[in-house]
Amino acid sequence: MKQISFDQYCSAVRMAKVNFILTRREEAAWWLEFVAVANLLLQFGGDGGASVVEGTITADTYVLLARHNPSFSNIAFNGELVLQNEFVLLPPGAHFVISADGPRSWLSLTIPRHVVEIAWARNPILQKRIHARHPCIVPVTTDQHLTLLSLAESLLKLAQTRFHISEVQRVENSLLETARHMLCGEGIVQRVSLEYRRANDIVTTALSSVAHLDHIDTIYVDDLARAADVHSRTLLRAFHRVVGMGPVRYLRFRQLNAVRRALNEAPTTSVTAALQTAGVSDMGRFSGQYKELFGELPSETLLAAKARANGRPRD
Repeated sequence: MKQISFDQYCSAVRMAKVNFILTRREEAAWWLEFVAVANLLLQFGGDGGASVVEGTITADTYVLLARHNPSFSNIAFNGELVLQNEFVLLPPGAHFVISADGPRSWLSLTIPRHVVEIAWARNPILQKRIHARHPCIVPVTTDQHLTLLSLAESLLKLAQTRFHISEVQRVENSLLETARHMLCGEGIVQRVSLEYRRANDIVTTALSSVAHLDHIDTIYVDDLARAADVHSRTLLRAFHRVVGMGPVRYLRFRQLNAVRRALNEAPTTSVTAALQTAGVSDMGRFSGQYKELFGELPSETLLAAKARANGRPRD
């Protein structure tokens, strides 16, 4: 298990273009492991705190995502609570929002197209959702869940040691066969929910309406509701369902994380310039909120970024 910082973690996840938004000070370690074999890419990760992840699948393949180890954290995928024995299938180009209220570990693996086609040939609803680029929640039995986790962990161990190619192929084939059985299960039809897709659409539309604005301090719930063409109460319910909080608070967390990314990615900038670009109007108040979330002031983040850029360890 390779532990890394939150900032490193944000740029290390593969198979998707993601925007990590920390929403509470980190509580545990962040870590990431990869395994690349003939027909799949396997990825393990550990998220060290409550966060929201906005992302889009970039790989030209299907991705199966699940919890790795059991946790008490509530995890919602596009507004739908994902249980311990449930996976999420993401087609190419699928947009997703994952929110969690605490640390958790997860795994993802790519699934070749022909494996998914076998499943959708038996399930027209699955085929329709995939063609529309909608993610699908896949309920599985406890035995299927444990079998897939065990095979994935075996593949990781093989990749970390001197292994024989025939053993890797055997485990890889077993992993894909287990995934095929999971996708052909009847439970996947029962988890198709129009309501959560509607909530996710409302949130996505509202957020896109403010993407071009410089200052979030002048944005109000009624403005976002009008942009999404819904009542303000409907907007609030959608945000709480999808990201676990109201829209104004969520926009503030987005702003805090955007400033941190800017400081890390452009160490030649200044704190003032980064805050102005992000639309911060009250810099003193913002710096206090930043320290509460990340444990340091924006100026300290910038100093560390400059030290890394110059090849020097942080003091």
